[in-house]
Formats: sequence, structure tokens, C-alpha cells
Amino acid sequence: MMMRYIWLVLISIFAFTCLSAGTLSYQDVIRNLRGVREFDKENYEEAERYFRDNALKNPREGNIQYNLGNLHYKKGDFDAAQNAYELALRDDDFANKADAFHNLGNIYFNEQDYEKAIQHYRDAILQDPNHADARYNYELVSRFLEREQDHPSQSEDSDNDEEQEEEEQQQEQPPSPGEDQQDEEQQQQQEEIELEKLDEEEAEKLLQSLIQREKDDLELEKEMSAPEIPQRDSKWW
Repeated sequence: MMMRYIWLVLISIFAFTCLSAGTLSYQDVIRNLRGVREFDKENYEEAERYFRDNALKNPREGNIQYNLGNLHYKKGDFDAAQNAYELALRDDDFANKADAFHNLGNIYFNEQDYEKAIQHYRDAILQDPNHADARYNYELVSRFLEREQDHPSQSEDSDNDEEQEEEEQQQEQPPSPGEDQQDEEQQQQQEEIELEKLDEEEAEKLLQSLIQREKDDLELEKEMSAPEIPQRDSKWW
């Protein structure tokens, strides 16, 4: 809501300054008028060509730099707009300093440099105490900063909550198909190793059992083949 209102304010102050033939050449005035006409038609490339030509020929003319700054701002080139506004403010005879300061305040606000935004809104009010847009935006950003200072930890808590939620989602996320396959292969290898150990133990037991059986059979054969020795009768002398 705040950003939308300020954007509407920015559009409302894009009033281009008229040039006087008393300080500039006739060609400079004509180029400026053509630039304004192309701007109104939203032919921004053509408008920029006229304004830029004037600015190159008259780098110290505040009105020309201000018009070029408005064009750059409309196109979204805030760096170029800021440079043009600052050049315009160097002209002591430039009459629209309040608007230039105000537009610079909007640029800094869009860059989230709220301290500089307030500073430039204040400068605009000092130039023109009745500048309604600058006074409104000054109050708007001041209240915004007060609210941020009263609740400085809300954004930090929000960041911490987001990090915790991401960690929980990662923990709950099921393993990928590649991870499942790797786990199954490891489990199969472990089962094969255990099966090999089990086979070795069973084979050893079976071998010992066969050896013992052979021993028993040999003992039995010896007993069966040995001659029977008669026992002495108690009547024998």
C-alpha cells in the first residue's frame, strides 16, 4: 500500500520545466519541446535523444538536467536519474529544487535507504514548505522507521522460523530413488556376508559329524571281527 501510493506521487510530479530563449538558444528550446512531446507520446527513446543532446550542450543548466532526470526515472534507470537530479541541484538559478530533492528521496526510498530518503524529503520541504508530496512522504517514511525501531526483532524471528521450517522439511523429505537403491545394495551385501559365515559354520559341523561317524563305524568293525575268547568255567582247575 505504501509503495503504491509513493509511486503515484512520483508520477504526479513529473512536470517538465519549460526553457526560456533568454538563457538558451532557440534550438535548445525547440529540442526541449520536442522531447516533452515525445515523452507524452511514450516515445521515450526519442525523448531521451532530445533531452540528452540538450544536456550535453548545456551540462550546467538545471532545467535541462531535471527534465533528463525525469525521463530516466520514468524508464526505471534510477542511477542515471539520480545523477541528472544532482547536476540540476548544482545550478543556483534552478527553480525546481524542491521537486528534484523530492524525486531523489523517492529514489533512495526505492533503494530502501530510508535515512537518505527522509533527508531529501526534508530538503524538499526546506526549499518549499508547502510541498505537499514531500511533506506526506516525509511523514510516511518517518512512521515506517519508527515502527521498524519499535519491533526490530520481527524480521529476525521470521528468518529463524523460515530456517527451522526448511530444516524440518529436509528431515521429512523421503530419500531419493538413488539413496533407496544404495541402501538396498548395502543390505544385500551384508546378508550375503552373514550367509557365507553361516554356511562355513554349518559345513564345519557337518564335517565333524562325518568324521565322528567314521570313527564309530571303525570301532564297530573292530569289535565284530575280533575272535571270541572263551571264558574259564569255575569248575576248571
